Amino acid sequence: MIFQTWKSRSVIPGNYRHWRQTFVDTNPDCRVLLWDNADNRAFIADRFAWALPVYDSYPQEIFRADAVRFFFLLEFGGLYADMDTECLRPIRPSASTGAVVLCRMGGNPDFAHAIPNAIMASRPSQIFWLFAIHCMIEAAERIPDAAARIAAGPETMTGPVLLKQAYDAFVALDEAAVMALLAPLLAKLTERQRTRLRYARPTLLDGRNWYPLDWTNMFHKRLCNRLRTDRRILPIEVGRTLFPDAAVVTYWSHSW
Repeated sequence: MIFQTWKSRSVIPGNYRHWRQTFVDTNPDCRVLLWDNADNRAFIADRFAWALPVYDSYPQEIFRADAVRFFFLLEFGGLYADMDTECLRPIRPSASTGAVVLCRMGGNPDFAHAIPNAIMASRPSQIFWLFAIHCMIEAAERIPDAAARIAAGPETMTGPVLLKQAYDAFVALDEAAVMALLAPLLAKLTERQRTRLRYARPTLLDGRNWYPLDWTNMFHKRLCNRLRTDRRILPIEVGRTLFPDAAVVTYWSHSW
């Protein structure tokens, strides 16, 4: 499954409809899902009701749009992709390189945004996602005030900064230490969810695979800004020429 989320399932900007269709056209063997805000909340309420108080406490919808990705990948697996992402080539080869697949952006591994949450892939029931949820809940407990959460930003509370912190912490621990940290959350899962859990270290792809446009690169950022300002969509053939090693490309429209 390829999972995407937007404010509405019926009112979608034209560029997002175009980029979304590239996933359908390029991956005919995949089911491409689109959920709106109400779908996301209903899913949390149905499968992870214990997380609903934290989910509902976020001050803006972007926090919840970030958060639901971890829960979806934990429950179903598949690929998550932001709506401003274009699929240039079939996604399965790169998305199937590990049990959990993330991708680095840029050449600085210490950059706080170096592992974006714009594209993520997984087999179902991977413990890494429960660990990311654990980190997300800890962040919410450290910053309970709505105004302070807005000041901290979704990147830190639920988004790419948190994802990188979760990745760094996860790979620094062995399986026993991870499971010990997760004991309180494990107790909240259903028996079915617990018995399906599997442990694997995430695979981290080179940025050329999923993030060939690096918004820390001045020239790449100018291109993204120009495309956004001019409301231009590059023909897919141009994207394939510009990014010969990439399966997908995110244009960083910052729509939320």
